[in-house]
Amino acid sequence: MEVQIFVHGRQNHLGAISDPAVPLYSMQLATIPFRIIDKVEKVCRGFLWRDEDEKRKLMIGWEEIMRSKNEGGLGLKNLRTINQAFLTIVGCGMLTDNQSLWAQVMKAKYIKGSDLFQSQVAKPLDSPFWKAICKIWTDILFGMRWIMGDGKTVSLWVDDWVPHSRPLLSYATDPESIVDIRAKFQNYTTASGDWDATKLELILPYEISARVQSLLPPNTLASPDSVA
Repeated sequence: MEVQIFVHGRQNHLGAISDPAVPLYSMQLATIPFRIIDKVEKVCRGFLWRDEDEKRKLMIGWEEIMRSKNEGGLGLKNLRTINQAFLTIVGCGMLTDNQSLWAQVMKAKYIKGSDLFQSQVAKPLDSPFWKAICKIWTDILFGMRWIMGDGKTVSLWVDDWVPHSRPLLSYATDPESIVDIRAKFQNYTTASGDWDATKLELILPYEISARVQSLLPPNTLASPDSVA
């Protein structure tokens, strides 16, 4: 019972020092090398399992320890997971925030006019933050899609902009009839600004064409296309 009390107390201390506050702030700015995380976890393991005689004993696998209490673990945080989660959140914020100065600077410096939904490759002299973001770019984009605005950035066929759908090119009944897969929306709207149902239904199944026509077409007076 006495050992259990000591272990419980050490568990509380570990939970306090691994709380996402000042020690983990750097995890929002760069990928922490695994060797550093391994050293931190080694110190935590030694602190948790030592007894009164300062002898260390392995009671249970560390992966089990980091499980939530509902899953039978002690609820200690997985530093690798926290690092990636922080960077993913910050990366999503960078893409979706058009007001903050830091987001504007990052996009102007590193993304510029490139396709957001294509892989981003960091250069050797890029900042540690951008290098970390590039490593998890796929995770950042998971679940995100284009929000239609003026239609000047989004590609009708290859970008993901229709809710609950894949890119429209994957639905095309006759892909070879699409002259330019990077075509913008103006090629498929009428002079009055409505969707050109005839053109869409020649290439897309009726259900998908109807899903497209249920959305507002791009408007040159609207705000620029964005991601969300």
